Amino acid sequence: MYRPAPPRPKKTSIVRSRTGCKLCRERRVKCDETKPSCGACTRAGKACEQVSPSFSFNNRTASVHRAVSKPLQHVRWQPFYKSTSPSSLRVYEASGATRKSEQVVPLSVCKAQTQEDPDRDVDELRRLASAESFLHIDTVIDFRIVESEYFYLNYWESSCIDALGRLFHGINSILHTDNVLKHSLLALASCNVSRRSPEGHTNQGRLIILPNRTHQLSSQRYYSSAVGETARTLQAKAASSPLTTLAILVLFCFMETAMGNFRGFGWHCQGIAQIIDLQLPHLSKDALGKELIAAWLASRLHMWWRRMYFTTFALQLSQRSLSVSPQLTQVLRTIDAQKTLLVSILCESHRLNTIATLQVLSETCARSLAACTVDECMSSLEAEGQKLDEWHSRLDPSRLPFDVLPQPPHGRFSEIEFPLLFHSYEAAVNYAYYSAARIMQCTEVLYPRVESDEDQETRPRKHQAVTTSWMTILLRTVAGLDIIECASRNTYSIGIASLLLACILKCDDLTCGLQVQDWLQKCVDLAILEEGSFPIAQTLGAVRIINEERAAGRDVYAIGLLEDDGGGSGKYSSYNSQRFRDFVILGRMRVDDSIYSKNIGMGSG
Repeated sequence: MYRPAPPRPKKTSIVRSRTGCKLCRERRVKCDETKPSCGACTRAGKACEQVSPSFSFNNRTASVHRAVSKPLQHVRWQPFYKSTSPSSLRVYEASGATRKSEQVVPLSVCKAQTQEDPDRDVDELRRLASAESFLHIDTVIDFRIVESEYFYLNYWESSCIDALGRLFHGINSILHTDNVLKHSLLALASCNVSRRSPEGHTNQGRLIILPNRTHQLSSQRYYSSAVGETARTLQAKAASSPLTTLAILVLFCFMETAMGNFRGFGWHCQGIAQIIDLQLPHLSKDALGKELIAAWLASRLHMWWRRMYFTTFALQLSQRSLSVSPQLTQVLRTIDAQKTLLVSILCESHRLNTIATLQVLSETCARSLAACTVDECMSSLEAEGQKLDEWHSRLDPSRLPFDVLPQPPHGRFSEIEFPLLFHSYEAAVNYAYYSAARIMQCTEVLYPRVESDEDQETRPRKHQAVTTSWMTILLRTVAGLDIIECASRNTYSIGIASLLLACILKCDDLTCGLQVQDWLQKCVDLAILEEGSFPIAQTLGAVRIINEERAAGRDVYAIGLLEDDGGGSGKYSSYNSQRFRDFVILGRMRVDDSIYSKNIGMGSG
C-alpha cells in the first residue's frame, strides 16, 4: 500500500569527501572518491591510491640534548594560620627570605630556574619521575577548598571574637598545631555563618525560614571530619596532648549548643569531665587550660538553662545541684572568670526557686519527684544569696552602672524608660545576670498573696516590692543594650530573651510583662530569629500567653509541656529544635489566691 519515499534530488554537484585518495590529499583538493579511480586521478592519468589507517609501535628515549621549554616549579601546601587578626590574614608569596622569617607560610613555591641548563633539566625530570619525589607533595591542592577555608577563617577572626572573648585568642595560638582543631574551628565558623544567613523557602504557600544550606553543609562536612578523627585518636591524644584535646571538645560543645543537640552535647561533656578529672593539675597551670575549663562550665550551664524551657514539670523538679566544685571555683578565681561564677549562682538559684515553686503549686505527688524539699530549697537559696553578695563585693567599680542605685533597690515603673548605661557591653550583660539572680532568690510566690480579703488592695508584701524593683533594674539594663549586638555576642551564652522569660515568671506585674513582650517584638521586627541560641518566636508566644492570663486576673508562675521531647530534634533545618502547640501553666487566681492549672494552645509551627 505504501512505498518508500523517493531519494532527495541533489541540488549541487559538491562532493563531500571524508577520506580521499593519497594524491588528492597531497594536492589538498577535494576527492570525489569514485571507484576504482577518482576523477582527479583519471584526469591526471595517475594511479589512484587509497589511504588506510595503520598502527606503528616504536621505542623512543628522550634525548639528553632536548631542552625543556618551561622551568619547573615545585609547589608545596601549608595552612595559613599564622595571623590572629583580620587585617593580618593574607596570603604571602613565598621566597627564600620569607620562609626563614615566617614560621608558617601559606603557599611556598621553590625558586624557578632562570636559565635553561639541559643537564639540570634532565636530572630534574628523572628526580620527579622517581617514587621518592612524591613524598615531597603534601596534598593535592583544591583551590575551592582553600578559598572556602580562607573565608571561614577570616569570618572566625572578624565575627567570632566577640562571642568567645579571651578564649578566641588562646585557641588561635595553638590552631596551626593540629588539623582536627582546625576542622573543629571551621565547622563552628561555617555553622555561625549558616545561622546568621537565613534563606526563605515556600512550602504549600507558606514561607519557611531555614539556615543557609551551603554553609550548613560545609559545617557538617568539617564537623564530621573532626569528630571521626577524634573518635579514632581520643585515648592516645588525651594523654599526650590534653590541652589540644580539651580545646577540640569545647568547640564541639559550642557546635552542639548552636545546633540544639542535647544528646551530642552530653557525650562531649562526659569526655571533657574525664579529661579534667585526670589532667586538672596540668591544665590548671596553663592559661588556656583555665580558659577552656571556664568556657566548658559556662556552656554546660547555658545548655541547662535552655533545657529548662521548654520541658515537663517532672524534669524541672528532678534537677540536681549545679554548684561548681571548690577545685574548679579556685581555677575560675585565678583567671577572674566573674561571668562564669555569676552564671553558676544564677542557674542554681533558678533551679532551687523552680523546685520550691512547683512543689507549692502542684499536687502532693510532685513532692516525691523533687530533688529537695521546700525547706531545703529556702536554706540553699540563702546560701546562694551570700555567694551573690560576695560576687558583687568583688566587682570592680568600672563594671557598675553609671547611675548610683540604692541598696536595697527601689525601682519604679516610671524609670523603665531610662536605660542604665555601663562602660562596656560585658559589664551590662553581667549586671543583667546579677539582677536576674536576685529575682530568682525572691520567694513571694511561695506564700499567699494577702492575709485577708480586706487587705487585698492595701497590703502588698515586702518581697513582692523587692522583686518588682529588681525587675525594673533588669529592664533598664536591657533597654541600654543594642538588640543586634545581643544576637551577635550571646550565641554561646545565656541570652537576654530566655533571661526575661524566666524572670517574668517570678514577677507577677503586668507592666513588666508588657515591657518584655515589646522587647521580643522588636527582635521579630528586626528579623532576629534566635538570641542566645534560643528561639525568639516561641519565647514571644509564651510571654504573650503569660500576659493574657495576667490581664484576665490569673498570675502564671510556671510553664511546661505535657510530654518531654528530650529537648527536640535539633536545629539542623530550622531555628527552633522543639515543635509543640500546647503548654501547661501553673499559677494563682488573683481573686481568691487559689491555685489553678490550665492547658493552653500556642501555634509554634
